[in-house]
Amino acid sequence: KLFNDAVAARAWIAINTVGKVLKKPMAEITEAEYDEMMAVNSKTAFFFIKEAGKHLNDNGKICTIVTSLLGAFTPFYAAYAGSKAPV
Repeated sequence: KLFNDAVAARAWIAINTVGKVLKKPMAEITEAEYDEMMAVNSKTAFFFIKEAGKHLNDNGKICTIVTSLLGAFTPFYAAYAGSKAPV
C-alpha cells in the first residue's frame, strides 16, 4: 500500500529502518520470539526493498540502515544479530 500510494509521484528514495530488538540469552529465546525477530528484521526488510525497487524512479535509491548496536561486543543479542545478517 505504501508504494502504491506513491506511484503517482514516483519516489526518488526509499529508506528502510525497520528493526526490533530482543535482548535475551539464547537459551531462553522461544521459537515464537525467534520467528517474530526474523519476520520483522529480515522478511519485512526484504519485501520493503523488493517493492521499493519496483516503484522508484529510474535513478531512485534505496537506503537500508541496519544497525550500529553490534559494532562492539554486546551479549544477549543472538536473535537480533541473526535476524539482521540477511539484510
